[in-house]
Amino acid sequence: MAEKKDFIQGRKPVTFVDLFAGAGGISEGFMQAYTDHKYYDFVLASDINENCELTHRVRYNEQLGLGTKFITEDIMSPTFLPHLLKALNGKEVDVVTGGPSCQSFSLSGRRKRFDKRDGLFNHYLKVIRALRPKYFVMENVKGLLTKDNGRFKVEIMREMRSIIDDRAVGTFLSFADKLLKKSTSSFLANAFLLKLQMEITSDEEKTNGYKEQFFDLLDSQLRNVTRQIDYRTSKSNRYISTIRHGIYMLRRNEQRERITTDIINEKTVSNIDNDLFAEKFNEFLATISDENITANRLAA
Repeated sequence: MAEKKDFIQGRKPVTFVDLFAGAGGISEGFMQAYTDHKYYDFVLASDINENCELTHRVRYNEQLGLGTKFITEDIMSPTFLPHLLKALNGKEVDVVTGGPSCQSFSLSGRRKRFDKRDGLFNHYLKVIRALRPKYFVMENVKGLLTKDNGRFKVEIMREMRSIIDDRAVGTFLSFADKLLKKSTSSFLANAFLLKLQMEITSDEEKTNGYKEQFFDLLDSQLRNVTRQIDYRTSKSNRYISTIRHGIYMLRRNEQRERITTDIINEKTVSNIDNDLFAEKFNEFLATISDENITANRLAA
């Protein structure tokens, strides 16, 4: 303890959390990156493998005498984020680090489509959104850029861009409101603004409120358009029905996400990969994705 007190004397702590911590490669690098004026205060680590917890506790709690906490849990579990926030107990985190599992993106070996591990990135970014650190580090492999024709790269960049400093939200929305109302229709301006608020709001209750307003607006616009069409045609035309049902399906994204997760888990448990089942499973998952539903609505 005396050595620890001497080490931190005169140095400012920079708190960090390490997710997908493994044996502690990234953690160790941060711990050794101290300067004369600052050091990295290792607050918490997490990994799904309980052997990683044992390694961390021996290294950081026993050998170094740190108070670093460890959570052994799947980051995709619905209870992970609540457990993380409880363990942090309101402590501000300056840096979040993590290397989401890379096997499903690696160029070595065969890459599965709709691999359970593909979702690790989104869950990592959900933690970033919740903790809002000053910086975050996300390490992975080159194959991330190319899998599914770059779809994951686009999704991750979109999520990153949606993470915004809470203090800047008001100014940003005011700027967007003025710009949109000058350049487009009232319907499109309101739709864009509601979608922006859905993307950048961290409060789940408010996000759900904006979501309902957004889809109510789309429903209202569709009704306004179809009033100008013969009633029987508006109810029987497959293209109009595709738009109507597409809006309904997009509104129920949480239900589709649960179905998708269950099917991907079943693929994993049953080892469905590169066999006669795989293509049909993947076709269905692609069919109920947001991208495909939106594409069908646009095509209609």
